[in-house]
Amino acid sequence: MLLEKIGFRFRLAVDHVLIIRSSLLVMLALAALSVMSVMSSANVLSWRTASAQISRPVIHSVHPEPPYCVLHDSPYESDRRLTVTGENLTAAGGDGQVEFLEVATGTVTGPFSQDLNWLDPRRITVDMGRIGEHWPLGQRIVLRVRITSTDTSEPLSNWSDDFVLADTSVTCGYVQPFTPPSPIRGIAGDHWADVVIGKPDFTQIAPKSVVPFKVNNPTGVVVDRSVDPGRAYVWDSGNSRILGIDLARCYEDAHPCKADIVIGQPSGYDHAACNGDNGVQNFPMRARPTAETLCGIPDHFLSPWETFSFVTMAVDGDGSLYVPDSFNHRILKYESPFESDSIADEVWGHQGSKSVDAGHRFHPADEQLSLWTGS
Repeated sequence: MLLEKIGFRFRLAVDHVLIIRSSLLVMLALAALSVMSVMSSANVLSWRTASAQISRPVIHSVHPEPPYCVLHDSPYESDRRLTVTGENLTAAGGDGQVEFLEVATGTVTGPFSQDLNWLDPRRITVDMGRIGEHWPLGQRIVLRVRITSTDTSEPLSNWSDDFVLADTSVTCGYVQPFTPPSPIRGIAGDHWADVVIGKPDFTQIAPKSVVPFKVNNPTGVVVDRSVDPGRAYVWDSGNSRILGIDLARCYEDAHPCKADIVIGQPSGYDHAACNGDNGVQNFPMRARPTAETLCGIPDHFLSPWETFSFVTMAVDGDGSLYVPDSFNHRILKYESPFESDSIADEVWGHQGSKSVDAGHRFHPADEQLSLWTGS
């Protein structure tokens, strides 16, 4: 009998313990749910705050800047391209659009969703070819751009600074100066190098020191006899340039001769790229030739050691220099470069050579040349 009482009380105690344990578990579960609810609310608030912070793009600048123009009727995408830089530009994702404000009239045109390239949150590009058809030919139109969304039809970004739209460089009155293109750098996790050591920038890949008193695969020379003892022009193919040497000064100097002028590069030091960019920084778009550039080794070759170019230059009685720029499929004329400058004054051949500076002449596009037949 005693044992039965003890067993009953023991079972009762066990039941109480189980009830208390169950109650504690329920209380713990309720507490956990309460904490999770608070955290969820905090996360939602944090997400909404972050969303609000990234949902509105901010435009900092546009390129090209006035007085240069976006040329919407050009056959070259690089001429038609409007580049917009800023922050959070891709926040609208696939719903992103752009619209334009005509500054003179206050008219808003758009929105447009075609021909947009959402490169990264800090840069987008707009091909103004088809969009530019909304404005008449033969006029310079001052515009601003902003980003909108198809979801809300509300403006997402601020209006940009002014830029100029024209059909051709003649209408614009200015020709865009050559600037080597490059991707935006400094974005974490994009697998792009942010700093280059040993070269002035990412466009230069010459394997040797580039200085005005050395050459890399020189494959052509001509002497201007209009002065005495003459002026030598050396085709420095490996560095995509011509070195102009005043022979009178060269003979008198006890030191090794060095170039008095450099044609095809902005400096006698460090710069050796074909058309200013041997690193193909805007792939798949290649750097276009201008009146200030030459190409001795094309950017598409596998290495700077694998090719070079032979050039037969000529000088006329007035001291003007004629150069077949074969990889750019054109012939250039420099009028007395020792007395004037190292910018080509006349161009025959490829349409791309139309990008000469204002005031320099070029010949019609139907005089295209094909000067390079190699593979």
